[in-house]
Amino acid sequence: MGAVSLTAFGWMSSLSSTEIRIARVPGSETFDRMRVDAERARALGLDVMVKPHLWIGHGDWRGDIDPAEDAGGWDAWFDSYEAFILEHARFAASIDAAWFCVGVELVSSTRAHPDRWRALIAAIREVYDGRLVYAANWDEVDHVTFHDALDAVGVQHFAPLAEAPGADFATLRAASQRWLERWSGIAAEVDRPLVLTEVGFMNRAGGAVEPWVWPEHLPDVGSEAGDLEQRTAYLATLDTFGRADAVEQIYWWKWFSDPDTDEEGIVGFSPRGKPAGTVLQSFCAPGDP
Repeated sequence: MGAVSLTAFGWMSSLSSTEIRIARVPGSETFDRMRVDAERARALGLDVMVKPHLWIGHGDWRGDIDPAEDAGGWDAWFDSYEAFILEHARFAASIDAAWFCVGVELVSSTRAHPDRWRALIAAIREVYDGRLVYAANWDEVDHVTFHDALDAVGVQHFAPLAEAPGADFATLRAASQRWLERWSGIAAEVDRPLVLTEVGFMNRAGGAVEPWVWPEHLPDVGSEAGDLEQRTAYLATLDTFGRADAVEQIYWWKWFSDPDTDEEGIVGFSPRGKPAGTVLQSFCAPGDP
């Protein structure tokens, strides 16, 4: 069955903040909007995952959160995060979402306080009875010690597939296969399926070298080489993760529901209208193995 993730955001003013607030900025998701999207997804036969993210002021990365000790430190942060995530878990239960993501790329917290995460997961299960996953950053997966408390091993797959732009399919596929073997091994150890909670590549030369780089940090100039590299990276991922029995679901970053959006320019993660989109649609067509 196909699936779609609905992304809501919480807001932190800085990496040192201990307060998480539900984002109320233009373009952010609301519960009402996600409820409508969930109904539309189910009408199309799609499973729904509710996947709350944290957005940090100044564009900082959530994996570097370091709560200030004079504001209560990690204890205060976890108290605030628990209130935030339980509100979204209750919402996920209210729309009968198949999956709920308990956290996304919160590297510093998972390394420092795995026991708090186990307690948090138990609290989420009290209000939501669907399947749970944590979306670990690609270089965090090995260090997460609570995979066994969840229903899948989740990976934000923005791992490098090449050392230089313009790598051919064989090179990208070999790298993709190595990541598959590494992560499916971790999943096998805890007897869980593997879920790519996000995977994506921009249509730029070097998009498979540093997949985590965002469009706003690059010149907005498209090229045939960029379109080709994005397409080839999609092919390599589909020919490995897409055909692996260990992998239950793959969530692509990202496919905008509004075809007229101008959120991304010529260069971006969206495969819509690009060669990568044709590859994805062909692979997912009825009858494809």
